[in-house]
Amino acid sequence: MSDPYCCNFTTCRWVNGGVENYSSVERQQDIEKYCRSKEGNWKNCKRYHVKEALGFCPENLSPDSELSLEDIINHFEY
Repeated sequence: MSDPYCCNFTTCRWVNGGVENYSSVERQQDIEKYCRSKEGNWKNCKRYHVKEALGFCPENLSPDSELSLEDIINHFEY
């Protein structure tokens, strides 16, 4: 079984309320779906993958962003 918590759980601004424009209900739903999932769904989080690729995560990126990982990375590499 996968670790139920994302390795970025304690430092992620999404988890810790540092991201604006999202309701606390929406944030809590995403935390349960991605960050604390017993199925290891944090592996499906766009924030996780972008941080792995770039070393940081854009502040307002949601875990379920419709942007592709490639598009997000390209935006910040240029």
